[in-house]
Amino acid sequence: MPPFRSDQFQIHLTVAGVALDNVSWDSFEGADLKPNMEKYPPGGMAPEQAVGGRRSRSDATLTRAWSPAMMGVYLALEAASGIAAVSMSIVPIYADRVTAAVNGGFPYTGVLGDVTKPKNDAATSSIAYLTVVCSMNE
Repeated sequence: MPPFRSDQFQIHLTVAGVALDNVSWDSFEGADLKPNMEKYPPGGMAPEQAVGGRRSRSDATLTRAWSPAMMGVYLALEAASGIAAVSMSIVPIYADRVTAAVNGGFPYTGVLGDVTKPKNDAATSSIAYLTVVCSMNE
C-alpha cells in the first residue's frame, strides 16, 4: 500500500455546549505525547541512568475555513474558551475518500483554549481560517 498523504484524514471536533456540524476540520496539529525525561547521576562516577518522567500532551491546533457555519458558532466557541470540554477524532482515510483506515480513528480529549477568528487583509485573497487551540489530556 502507498503511504498516506497529509490530506487523507477526517478531523472531527466536539465542544460541550456548542452545536457544531459534522463537517471535517481542515487541519490538525499537535496533541503529541511528550515525556519530561529525567536522568539520575549516581555517586562514585557510576554511569548515568535514565529514569523517565511525567508525561504531558502538547496543545492541539485545529483550523477550518471561515464560512457562514463557522461565523454562526464563533461567539459560542469564544464563550466556551477555557471552560468547555472537547473531544476530537482524527480518522485516517484511504484515497477513495470514504474507507477509514483505523476504526474509530485516534481519539483525544481536553479543554477548549484559544479561539481565533481570521485576519482581515484587503491585500490578499487567500482562504480565511478560524483557529482553535485545545489543551489536551494525557
